[in-house]
Amino acid sequence: MKTENTFVKWVVFAFVLVVPLACKQIGSLSSNSNSNGGATATATPFERPLQLTETRTLKYANLQFTLTRAVISNRVANDQPQDNANLALADLTFSVVNTLKDGVGIKSAMWQLKLGDGSVYKRPYEDNFAPRDTKERMISFRVPPSAEWKGAQLTLDEQDKEPATLALDGPARPQQYPAKLASGDETTTKEPVMTYTILGANVDVDGAGQRAALGKRYLNLSVRVTNKEAGGGGGAFLPEFFRLLIDGVPSTPENMSDNNTIEGQSSQDVTLSFVIPESATKVELEVG
Repeated sequence: MKTENTFVKWVVFAFVLVVPLACKQIGSLSSNSNSNGGATATATPFERPLQLTETRTLKYANLQFTLTRAVISNRVANDQPQDNANLALADLTFSVVNTLKDGVGIKSAMWQLKLGDGSVYKRPYEDNFAPRDTKERMISFRVPPSAEWKGAQLTLDEQDKEPATLALDGPARPQQYPAKLASGDETTTKEPVMTYTILGANVDVDGAGQRAALGKRYLNLSVRVTNKEAGGGGGAFLPEFFRLLIDGVPSTPENMSDNNTIEGQSSQDVTLSFVIPESATKVELEVG
């Protein structure tokens, strides 16, 4: 009997030791009383910020999205729809600049966050920006609590248009576009007597606040036109003086600056955007 009593005491002592250890292992949980007087387990708040050691900017439709903050946390508002698989949020905050003197709108677009494990999370996106405007935008994705920034990247695209992708981790990738072309060429026509000087030229996936269609590019030109004819007489209408030969096929400008009439003995800077195939091998600008 004496041996049996000793065994009982040891069992009780062992149980007392195990319980505190188990509580320590699940220290990420805390108890809240529910309406029935019981307790429910809730996750301890956590935040996983992305360390921004260099500037990360995504260009789309002449808008510049510069990442200012990114954090993964489980601070999901109670009024948000519950998702038992994705109980955390990945919040990305951008400063967005419209570089144009015209408004820019994005319709039926999609943000896609791809994590290092290959999982993809999507968010629809529509927005409008006034000329030369700067706004702050936060893009949020529901993700698992285990989500990490390592190997993550963010993509913005519209249907049937060229996507733009921003690496969120690792070295920032150099941007392929815009690709600058030679400028400074000048020519003069005889009738009417007008001089055309190319001030700037580039090939880009953006043109006049639009994103290029898949497989297409914009040839963006800035041209100074000088009308050397005598003053008076109503001036010259510019669009009809510009044609682009793409591998021998003529094309007219997709977009052109608004003020297109130039009076005699005056000059005007004109911006034009032509749509060209990505596979184009030779383009020539005809004027006059």
